[in-house]
Amino acid sequence: MNNADIENYNLGAYYCRQLYEEGGVAIFVDNSLYFSNTDIVKHCEEQDIEICILNIRVLTLYTAPLVILATFY
Repeated sequence: MNNADIENYNLGAYYCRQLYEEGGVAIFVDNSLYFSNTDIVKHCEEQDIEICILNIRVLTLYTAPLVILATFY
């Protein structure tokens, strides 16, 4: 899986099958985002449940229509 390459993206997390060919899951993350992954391989069962998890920080901001956004930079 380490040879999977998508321009401008990092391979954030993945699970590859060991016993069966083909299949598994992966999450690719834009290069500009900070992330960390969580190792949960012990919870995977090939062909039954194949999972991977990323921790990504997300910020949502609301401003009133009259607020000048330059104030926050």
